[in-house]
Amino acid sequence: MLDKKNYTNSWLVYKQNGDILTYFFKNGIVKAIGPFVIGLAAREWKLFRETEQLC
Repeated sequence: MLDKKNYTNSWLVYKQNGDILTYFFKNGIVKAIGPFVIGLAAREWKLFRETEQLC
């Protein structure tokens, strides 16, 4: 699942810090954030629009 680390414009696609995984839009704004344990999305995730509003 975690294969592409950067968009063509060099912005990160995702970043993992411990058990927290953060996905980004092409412009660097956070797309989704949540726990990622043993290679699987776990518990509750927060999803965002490109306008930075919570979905």
